[in-house]
Amino acid sequence: MSLSGADQRPPGYYVNSWAARTSQRLAGRIVDSMIAFGCIVAVVVLGPHGRPLAQDLIIVALVATIESVAITRTGATLGMHVVDIRVAPLLRSGRPDFWTAWRRSVPVALCYAVLLPGTFVALIMPAALVLSIALSPLRRAFHDRSSGTVAVQVGAPARITEADTALWWQPQRAVVMSPWGRVPDLYDRRRARAHRVDGAWWLAAVVMVMTIASVGIADVPNLWLWSTAIWLVAITVDEVWWVTNKGATPGHLHAGYRIVDFATGTTPTRSRALLRAVVVGPLLYIPPLQLVLALWVRASALHRGPHDLIANTVVVEPGYEPVAFAPPPAPVALPAFPPGPTWYPPPLWHPPLPPPPPSSPPPPTPAGPPNVSGPF
Repeated sequence: MSLSGADQRPPGYYVNSWAARTSQRLAGRIVDSMIAFGCIVAVVVLGPHGRPLAQDLIIVALVATIESVAITRTGATLGMHVVDIRVAPLLRSGRPDFWTAWRRSVPVALCYAVLLPGTFVALIMPAALVLSIALSPLRRAFHDRSSGTVAVQVGAPARITEADTALWWQPQRAVVMSPWGRVPDLYDRRRARAHRVDGAWWLAAVVMVMTIASVGIADVPNLWLWSTAIWLVAITVDEVWWVTNKGATPGHLHAGYRIVDFATGTTPTRSRALLRAVVVGPLLYIPPLQLVLALWVRASALHRGPHDLIANTVVVEPGYEPVAFAPPPAPVALPAFPPGPTWYPPPLWHPPLPPPPPSSPPPPTPAGPPNVSGPF
């Protein structure tokens, strides 16, 4: 398979019917928001007056408790019941327990802390929820992933595993391929990045040292600036070493991916690996730039971010054989026999008949008059 200089447009993806659709989740959230605004009104009327922070905490706790109890008792909130979806825990049957439902409900409840206006609760939190739902192939927002749950249709299987959800979405026509193997999409690359620190023990040591050194420092802006700079230098050095010597980072190796030169398919040179690491570091670890990277990779035909384009690299899965997704064949209808009496052929062999029962002897004949001769 060969590609021209420009990236080819990959086919779209669809979501299997078991996963809740974005339109369902938004419609259900509108219904749940009515309940949440009722809680806001009740706290404003009855709660502590003149203390907006305390009122916000009460609102968050009240909304999270209401949703957690509903999910624990019925498997869904009121809005989810309206649109026929529910919350399912991964790896076990039944409904989520209260602690799982609470972890899932608190990030949602933070969106309603509006009495103390702030950028985080007013803009970033709702936007993060919507974007995390839209960017996930299974429509799993970050509160679903952190609590180990998934929003599914009411008729979904009782027990759902990670392997099941991996089969819920498939390419419509073919996977995105490069000359050197399959190109993982944004969802696959995020899962690989989750294992980034695996094997890089010294990065964990850097984080621990910075945490200990920051105790007692009151200058928060300078602390954030210096800690970010130290972390970007550390992650750049580690990224260059792994890509140059192993061909991928620990997270990529865990998922079976490789970082190769887009033109030759070989391991990038040290200069290209350095250029890639310098660009990808800020994109991965500075929050406003993370959204730019996610949208860029999602929109790219071969899922190449700015760091891949600058260094002319691509992340691939070597040896992947694309398998087209097809629904199971329909059952074959058997031909119908015409109505009427059924005729069976006579058997070719009859079992022998039993012998007749023995007959009884005839009864004796009575004796007649004696035959006497006389004169007549």
